[in-house]
Amino acid sequence: MADLKKTLSLSAGALLALTAVTGCGTQAENAAEDAASGAQSAAQDAASGAQSAASGAASAATSAVGAASSEMTDDDESSAASGAVADPDAQAAVDAVLAQHAGGTVTALDRDDDEDERWEVDVVVDDQVKELTVAADGTVTESETDDADDEDVAQAKDATVDVTAAIEAALEGRDGQVVDEVELDEDGDRLAWDISLDKADRQDADEVLVDAKTGEVVSTDG
Repeated sequence: MADLKKTLSLSAGALLALTAVTGCGTQAENAAEDAASGAQSAAQDAASGAQSAASGAASAATSAVGAASSEMTDDDESSAASGAVADPDAQAAVDAVLAQHAGGTVTALDRDDDEDERWEVDVVVDDQVKELTVAADGTVTESETDDADDEDVAQAKDATVDVTAAIEAALEGRDGQVVDEVELDEDGDRLAWDISLDKADRQDADEVLVDAKTGEVVSTDG
């Protein structure tokens, strides 16, 4: 009987030990699961944070590109405006003359009062002053060449602002006005472009004096 009790006592002890071990194993498993779950949650949070940061960076980059694009558009519009031909008809006459006399300097430009699309143009080529006529179709004909006009030749060499730049300066802020006549001449002790402008209906408008060395408008009458 004593042996039976001893055996039952040992069996109960073994059972308790087994239960304790099993409990420890379960706790360990739970702890492992909790740790894995925490690690997974942390990884998910990190991934979410990285995705959010990437999204923010992409948004910032898009905004920067948009701003740069807008700035470029403004700059392009400003460049286009500053590079626009002030008076296309006058410029076409100048271009037609210089196409035939490359390196020449246009010193006078006069729109024909009877035929708006015809121009009389003086151009200095080397030491000669050529008087030309430019028709509406761009045909250039020479009417006279003067070999003895030293003053015009000297003025053409002294001018650092050409006729195109002078016209642009004269027409700035004068919408609706066009070139009637341009002449490079002395104004007191200043070399200047004397530019007469007309309204679109060919009535007289402003007369503008542009410094032939600085490009500044020095006087306006009109």
